[in-house]
Amino acid sequence: MTSVNAKQEALLDELLKDYTDPQDILGEHGLLKRLTKRVVERVLEAELTAHLGYARWSRVTATGALPRSLCPSASDAWRASTRRC
Repeated sequence: MTSVNAKQEALLDELLKDYTDPQDILGEHGLLKRLTKRVVERVLEAELTAHLGYARWSRVTATGALPRSLCPSASDAWRASTRRC
């Protein structure tokens, strides 16, 4: 068994140590259902990130640039006449 598998087994053992009733694990609000939900969410988030090329909540746009503000700031007043708000 590799060290990664040993770590995973240890984590699973730690996670399951307090559960004695099968309903706590397999029931409608059981551990398996919650764990499956989390795994599916992570997979979908990773798939979306890979497809878009950037993380969902990052400020970097698809072109790699930071998004522009809608209106110029006070320090950019001299450029206000040349660009739209």
